[in-house]
Amino acid sequence: MRTPLLSADAVQQRLQTLHGWTLNSSPTPQTLTRTFNFTAAAQSPFLQGLEFIKQVAALAESIDHHPDIFYTYNKVMLTLTTHDSHGLTEKDFELAALISSIG
Repeated sequence: MRTPLLSADAVQQRLQTLHGWTLNSSPTPQTLTRTFNFTAAAQSPFLQGLEFIKQVAALAESIDHHPDIFYTYNKVMLTLTTHDSHGLTEKDFELAALISSIG
């Protein structure tokens, strides 16, 4: 059974609670996207990005909802959508909030 899509109003309402996430409506389906940048600290930006991806993977597994992950040297871009529902659902906002808590 597909997870129900959120209405446009519900998407806008939930988006207001998320810092740094962008709503993308074109091309369809709707997605949430956020880019995380890493700078030199105790370890290289490359390794910081890898560690962050591991944390995101653990969160995604814990709720059985998985982002698209794009990774370059010092940036991780995450895109969330519910593929089988063809758009945004509660699961996307739940995962975005969890990811925001670590990023």
